[in-house]
Amino acid sequence: MTSAASPDLTPGRPLVFRNATVLTMDDAHHVHHGADVLIIGEHIAGVGPALAVPDGTAEIDATGGIVMPGMIDTHRHMWQTAMRGYGADWTLTQYFVWYYLQWGKVFRPEDIFAGNLLSAIEAVDAGVTTTVDWSHGLQTVAHADAAVDALAEVPGRFVLAYGNIQQGPWEWSTAPEFRDFVTRRFGSGNDMLGFQMAFDVTGLDPRLLSPDRRHRGHRVGVHGKRAERRPGLPAHLAAARARHSRLAVHGHQRVVER
Repeated sequence: MTSAASPDLTPGRPLVFRNATVLTMDDAHHVHHGADVLIIGEHIAGVGPALAVPDGTAEIDATGGIVMPGMIDTHRHMWQTAMRGYGADWTLTQYFVWYYLQWGKVFRPEDIFAGNLLSAIEAVDAGVTTTVDWSHGLQTVAHADAAVDALAEVPGRFVLAYGNIQQGPWEWSTAPEFRDFVTRRFGSGNDMLGFQMAFDVTGLDPRLLSPDRRHRGHRVGVHGKRAERRPGLPAHLAAARARHSRLAVHGHQRVVER
């Protein structure tokens, strides 16, 4: 084994974390203290104290650290990351005006790329290994390509939720260039990069769910109203959710139903 100071993390080499606090996140919420986690290939091969490992296994001393499954962020506007600190004290109305009515309109594909790249790196660094990128600033397919190019640069699992706040979903989701983009960028079955559609509306216009569209087989996310503080969904959204099993309804900053 290599020393803890400079482990050789050659891809494909077995790896063991030693003497960590391991949060299994199983149904019983087991926590193992002073435990090891052995990884072989793409699988967790063992969890427990003083694990025996194959010859040539790289070793990391995780004493005092926590080993746990990666966290999942189900709703992040990654394209806005470069300007996030700029509006830290804004009201929600100021945010809408700046991003949707003013400067968000002039974001270039390279601006989308920069925001997504920074956000993806930041997410993985914070332990978030799966992120749904609610990307509602994709005004053109070139913007969408830039978003995917950035996500592909970072070793995490991402889902691009394609949206365009400058148009109605019934407009951009029926465009030939949109369908071509989905086929071209998501047709290979890449487990690390998923796709869904982001309908940035507070209700469901009938045009979104007409029988001739049916989301074209893709998962769909819809922004819900945060003002609805009762348990569950508003009636019209709940009815739509019952009819369309691949529909997810999000409240601002939180998922209210999946």
